[in-house]
Amino acid sequence: MTTYFDCQLSDAAGAHVQKEQFNQLYLEDLSTGMEEWVEHTFSQSDVDLFASLSGDISPVHINKDFAGSSIYKRNVVHGILVSALFSNLIGTKLPGAYAIYESQTLQFRKPVYPGDNIKAVCQIESINYYQMRVIITCRAWNGSSIVVDGQARVLVPSNNGNRY
Repeated sequence: MTTYFDCQLSDAAGAHVQKEQFNQLYLEDLSTGMEEWVEHTFSQSDVDLFASLSGDISPVHINKDFAGSSIYKRNVVHGILVSALFSNLIGTKLPGAYAIYESQTLQFRKPVYPGDNIKAVCQIESINYYQMRVIITCRAWNGSSIVVDGQARVLVPSNNGNRY
């Protein structure tokens, strides 16, 4: 089921409310192999904002001169920022609003640079109905190259009344 919720988001100009679309899938709605994806082109502004919010102000992310002398030759998007696309997918699409994101493994395989268009894909690998847990394979692609991958463990309620 797809539902729209009011979401209050804040930015430098203050709070605003917008309608956002969410899937609301129960354990019984899921099957192995189901997948969802999202694309995002990361900008240097995204990197700078994340650096400010997280405190990870490593110069390889935010200083052009320093990054230019590194092995990457230019600024690099934080790997954990790229992996946030998985949280987007799990919390809004697969399984969606009812999901409780319990854990995530990650491997950062290749750098992502500002301007790169990244496609994140989450696919259900296994379902444990007794424990109400789903294992989701998460991969972020830059063209034909995997840049980040891992697995998420997600708690999903049953539609039979078991709610975590």
